Amino acid sequence: MGDMGHDRIRRLAMRLLLLVWAVIAGTAAVYLAARIGTQVGDTRLVTIGTSDPAVASPLWVQDVSIALVLLALWQLADMLRLVGRGDHFSPAAIRRFRGFALFLFIASAVMFLAPLVIAVAGDHPGPEQLRLPVKLRELLTMLVTGALFLVARLLEEARQIDSDLKEIV
Repeated sequence: MGDMGHDRIRRLAMRLLLLVWAVIAGTAAVYLAARIGTQVGDTRLVTIGTSDPAVASPLWVQDVSIALVLLALWQLADMLRLVGRGDHFSPAAIRRFRGFALFLFIASAVMFLAPLVIAVAGDHPGPEQLRLPVKLRELLTMLVTGALFLVARLLEEARQIDSDLKEIV
């Protein structure tokens, strides 16, 4: 790829980096404001949590998940920073991408599995009934993040091809 292509990738990475930082700041600010019950005019911001896992996840599950998502976004921001510097296939950039996928996978696994474990371990409405809160969105997120690990492996292969081509020239 020519210098012009690399410049476009760098510029795109830097724009995406700004977007990711805005998402990190916005997500953290809104979640924290809702978690502490901030009053905005006549409206009070609140997070939705309950002891009934069939309705929503307990607040501690949401707290852990949001922290993991923010860590994932931090890893993505760091990867974009490296790509913006021109380190497209560096081991550090690929490691950050893999960290992004890992934290996102763990966050979705927590959101998927914790309510199930709580439901099985908790009180049941009757001996013949057990409500299992299956969240398909979280399951889909786990599958997509699994694919991100494949992308990370492909990036490693691309790095090796790039290195081999540089040796030839």
